[in-house]
Amino acid sequence: MATNRPLHAEYAFYMNFTDLLTGAPSDPTAVTVEVQSPAADTLYTYGVNGQLTKVTTGRYLFRLPLDITGQWAFKPRGTGACIASTEDMLVEVSQSVFS
Repeated sequence: MATNRPLHAEYAFYMNFTDLLTGAPSDPTAVTVEVQSPAADTLYTYGVNGQLTKVTTGRYLFRLPLDITGQWAFKPRGTGACIASTEDMLVEVSQSVFS
């Protein structure tokens, strides 16, 4: 089920990665978020794109303004030293009476 957000709102979420053996926070070799917007598919990569930042070891923040109405999909991933993936997150963006 999609989360509803108004046009021009910022969508943000944290990603947490841990070592499977110890449970301690751990950094993947690469952290990415694949975004499918109504206009295009874009891959955001930590260290390349400013929308994806590291908060502390094993914890990353992704922030993106929702600038087009329609359905958006987000797929966060960690690869390499610590592999992780989550369910796709769906966001429905609609025109607001205030936008």
